[in-house]
This record gives sequence, C-alpha cells and structure tokens, in this order.
Amino acid sequence: MNFNEFYNQFEYIYGEDIESEDADVAYNMAKKHDIAVLSDKEIFVIVKDGDEVVGALWTVFMSGEYSFDVVVRDDYQGQGIGKELVDIAIREYDNSKDAFVDPLIRADVVNQDVMVPLLLKKGFEIESKSPGHTLMVRK
Repeated sequence: MNFNEFYNQFEYIYGEDIESEDADVAYNMAKKHDIAVLSDKEIFVIVKDGDEVVGALWTVFMSGEYSFDVVVRDDYQGQGIGKELVDIAIREYDNSKDAFVDPLIRADVVNQDVMVPLLLKKGFEIESKSPGHTLMVRK
C-alpha cells in the first residue's frame, strides 16, 4: 500500500459533524494517555478508520494564546496521523492569528519521543519540562 492509499483510508470529521459517541471515544483516548483536555478546548477534528476513532484534535484560541491537544490511538501511532493533526492545528492557528496581537501557539506534550522532535521541526521551543510533560511554544 502506498502513502496515498494509506492516507485516504482515514476520514477526517470536523466540528459540528462529530458524533457525540465519537467525541466520547476521543476524550477517553486522551484520558488514557494522560492528556488533560481542559474544558475551554473544543474538539476540532476526529480521525476515523472505518467506524473506529483513531485520533483527535482539540483547540482553543483565547486571550492571544492558541492551544491544542492531539491524541492518536496506540495501534495507529507512527503512521502520520499525529503529524497531520498537528499540521491541521497549525493551519487553524495561522488562519486565526491576525485577530490577536502577538499571539502564541502552545502545546503540552506527553509523547516526548515523537511529538517534541516534530514540534521542534515546526518552529516550537521548549518552554518548560515536568515529569511526563513538555510545554512547548511558538511565536
């Protein structure tokens, strides 16, 4: 299977088109991975493989700061879904940032081995570290 065939097997569902049952699955996945999706964040997109939720993205743009959370189901990690969700988050930030003065984009990373290097390549810097979390920011 080539990349396009693999990539096209996934369905990306946005905003109001997300079923509440699928959102519940995404929140449970985040909880399992110690991702604390704060109540101010809204589920922006979920990724499905057939009937299965395999990834999700939450976002919020508030007070000049854009923040996002990404989760990918364990058995789908390493297949580019997380990277695509990060790219979607950054595009959303780029489309909205002109409404704010000197906005920041921030991510609380729990998957240190994969997401930290990915975000560093995308211009993020490490703001702080604590056990199990790396807070990263891009101006």
